[in-house]
Amino acid sequence: MSLLCFLVPLLSSIVLALPWKFSERTISYVTLTTMMASLFGVAFLFFMLVNQGFSPFEIHLPSITVSHHSFPLVFWIDLYGVGYLLMSILLGLIVVKFSHSYLHLEIGYQRYFSVILFFVFGLSLLSIAGHLDLFFAGWEIVGLSSFLLISFYRSHVRSVNNAWRVYCIYRICDIGLLSGAVLGHVMWKEATTFSVLNELSVHQVQEYHSVAFLIFCLCLVIASFGKSAQFPFYNWPAKAMEGPTPSSAIFYGALSIHAGLLLLIRTQVIWSSNFWATGLIVGAGGMTFILSLLQKKVQTNIKGRIAYGITSQIGLMYILLGLGLVEVVFIFMLLHAAFRCFQILISSSIVADSDLSNNKNVIAKIERRKTFMESLSMKLISTLYLFTSLDFGLNSFQWKWIVSRLKSLVGGKFTGWSLLIAMILFLFIPLSDNYYYISGASVLLAIRGLFYHRSPLHMIIDVIICLAGVLTSFALIDHHALKVITDYLYPIFPALLAVLSIAYCFREKDIRHFHGEGRIHTIKANIFLIAFMVISGMPVSSAFIAEDIILESLIEHRPVLAVLTLFILMLVGIILSKVYVRLFMGRAPMLT
Repeated sequence: MSLLCFLVPLLSSIVLALPWKFSERTISYVTLTTMMASLFGVAFLFFMLVNQGFSPFEIHLPSITVSHHSFPLVFWIDLYGVGYLLMSILLGLIVVKFSHSYLHLEIGYQRYFSVILFFVFGLSLLSIAGHLDLFFAGWEIVGLSSFLLISFYRSHVRSVNNAWRVYCIYRICDIGLLSGAVLGHVMWKEATTFSVLNELSVHQVQEYHSVAFLIFCLCLVIASFGKSAQFPFYNWPAKAMEGPTPSSAIFYGALSIHAGLLLLIRTQVIWSSNFWATGLIVGAGGMTFILSLLQKKVQTNIKGRIAYGITSQIGLMYILLGLGLVEVVFIFMLLHAAFRCFQILISSSIVADSDLSNNKNVIAKIERRKTFMESLSMKLISTLYLFTSLDFGLNSFQWKWIVSRLKSLVGGKFTGWSLLIAMILFLFIPLSDNYYYISGASVLLAIRGLFYHRSPLHMIIDVIICLAGVLTSFALIDHHALKVITDYLYPIFPALLAVLSIAYCFREKDIRHFHGEGRIHTIKANIFLIAFMVISGMPVSSAFIAEDIILESLIEHRPVLAVLTLFILMLVGIILSKVYVRLFMGRAPMLT
């Protein structure tokens, strides 16, 4: 009964996403009723946990079967999950109530609440997931909701650009969690079940001290870095604040940004036994704590200061978590989430009331406050501020150095290094292993499509060719893969036809610019978004499970091919998001 309460946000989100126009009063009634139903479900789970003496327990639902592979729906009810979920629903209820008046008469009012409820459903799934695959499903929903809410003001080019950049970071780090979940199945089948993880002894975990075990731990750690904004991904929350203030409060102040910590708390038994993973957590937390404190000093807006204050405190939590203080980190996380949510919600009021004549006493106290920076020399302070304002070169490294190297790899007309690499692959790889050649060519084609194509039609054609290369390579190594490929293509094929037909309609558009067609062609934009979710492997169709099966088989038999496939799937999602953003968001270019 309590689990059914968590389906109410999903159903309400779908209803609000339909092309029917509801009044604000109706939307307010639906959202409040939905959140109260979710709160009832959490309360019921909490009382069940109390009756169990706070002993964790599992809830099993009927499994989903795809290609003779069973996808278990198992929910793990423990104090960490229920506590995080209770905080999520309470803060979600506050933010929803706050948003009713904050977004009054705003264009996209109904769309906003549809995405918020979709996010609540994803967060509920993430909080009580019984294994990593189900956790990843909620993780993906939370990431997509974040992308849609950062770009809520669709005509603002900066908001849309920041949303796409944040989604790219999410996509890169999400591949880490997907790899970890699949690798866990290969190493030992129960590795991704949290009930089994909590029962493993140190000796049982240390039996898997190998390269595969190290990769498994690092995949989980890197995935958490992306979601919780840790070094080197610590600077995206300031960009994500372009969305509405209530969504910033619930996403980057309270809930979504702490999901990476919850992942590490869930898997603490595994990664804590590995020295390199633990050292990476402590090191990244320390770097984030220091750099975020410096970044906070040079921010010129209140949301930017709060964003870097959040990442610095989460960096401190990572240090404590690496030292093994799990209970302290969990309590710290809940209190920090509540405080930051409140802080962001009142930030607009603080700015509106910041009249200097009415705040002389506050300003006098700030001027008398002594800081650590004042004890340093002026030259050192100026140098630190200069490097901080330039983001320590990290943003330039991520978006210029790496991107430029990838672009030079393929060349504008598929020449140069890309042709040389293709010739080497063709000449030296045996014909029996030509699936490496197919996958390598697909990677180069995807990179070329991302950076050099101007037409959305050409980009979609590249996506189709890349996916065909993935399936061909899988068929060459597994002669019994026809059933899995069929289940994968069953939802993918109509989605590909949909995006191909839409891209054909806008084939004359230059993808280097924004066109804002979503305001006119709303139905096409929504169809493209749904198809994009299916093709990207999000948990909205059987392709999500079939993709997991394909990757598990590849990791077990051809690890290098699995890495290439993961890279292709990551690029496919980024390409589709770029087409969606450039076609349906932003402003149309001015006619000259």
